[in-house]
Amino acid sequence: MENLKSKKMSAGITLIALVVTIIVLLILAGISIQMLTGDNGILQRAGEAKESSEAEQIKERIKLAYHSALTGGKGSYTKESLEEELENEFGENNYNVDDSGETNWILTAQGQSVKISAGIKEKTLVQKITATNYGDSVDYTITAPDPNNGTYSDWKIFYNDGTNVYIITGDCVPVNKINVAGMTSGMTILTSGDYAVYGQYDQYYHFGADGVDQLVNTANWSNFANGTSAGKKIDGATATGGPTLDMWIASWNAKGYTPLYSKRVTRQKSDTYEANQADYDAYYVGTSENPTTYSALIETRDGNNNPNGGYGDSLYFPHTKQDSSRCVAYWLTSPAARANTNIYDVNISGILYDNYFVEDTFGVRPVVCLPSSILGERDVNGRWVLK
Repeated sequence: MENLKSKKMSAGITLIALVVTIIVLLILAGISIQMLTGDNGILQRAGEAKESSEAEQIKERIKLAYHSALTGGKGSYTKESLEEELENEFGENNYNVDDSGETNWILTAQGQSVKISAGIKEKTLVQKITATNYGDSVDYTITAPDPNNGTYSDWKIFYNDGTNVYIITGDCVPVNKINVAGMTSGMTILTSGDYAVYGQYDQYYHFGADGVDQLVNTANWSNFANGTSAGKKIDGATATGGPTLDMWIASWNAKGYTPLYSKRVTRQKSDTYEANQADYDAYYVGTSENPTTYSALIETRDGNNNPNGGYGDSLYFPHTKQDSSRCVAYWLTSPAARANTNIYDVNISGILYDNYFVEDTFGVRPVVCLPSSILGERDVNGRWVLK
């Protein structure tokens, strides 16, 4: 009897011990689960450690790119050299260089950033180009509206107004490089031969200003704005069919040639041909201030009858003799004050003059306004490469 009672007591104790053990295990399991999955748990900390490790790896790759630029620059670097190394490490458009700080720059890639000391800020083209560079060759290539008509790549530095640098074609461009078909708003643009561009005479009303409207309409010259340099597209440029009279004179005067002057006036509706047209700005030009004339003779020749001075500068006069394969003049994009039919041009005879926009031996030299932030440097051939 006592043995039976003893066995029952032992079984009760064992059951209680089992229950206690289970409770303890449950408590321990809860603690373990909390430690594993709870806030600041092992899994969370492991994940954070992984993310931290990946972030540090990215930062190390950024630092590697930085040191590569530093080494390549022999102890210095520019934004451009940093971008080149970051692109090599992370791929195109997967990085950013914030060079806005005066003392520090920030390199960012894949969500991670590294602060470095400010490097050397490369001067923009606007900061580099002076009048001594006017006429320098530029590595710039455009494609004709019809790609079958090829490309054009003869360009020169023309003017720097302190905000933008302007480049101009080396001579009158072939007609097949121009979007002539699109120039029909307000007047009709025609062509003659391989180079000449002029208007249709029966579009007489407000003819000169209408012609200028077509020459300055950037949509007509968009293929000239969409050029490339060293194979890379130049974004943010605009183009027109030629320089304005004021731009031409400013470029000319900056090179120290015989000073020229212009004066802008409002052209009045003074005759029946203009009766239905609005007033517009037009110009006088001359070799003295406040001119009241419509031409400026600037030809000079040496003892051997060769052009010299500004007349011998091919930036302004690409050729100075009659040539059946080239134009005798190129249009400027400014109306003349003489009459509503007239636009200024630059003639091979060494004269700024106004003419009817019906001259079928005159061509155009498109001008491209480069974005103010564009960079550039000379290659081994002395040409400016844009970037």
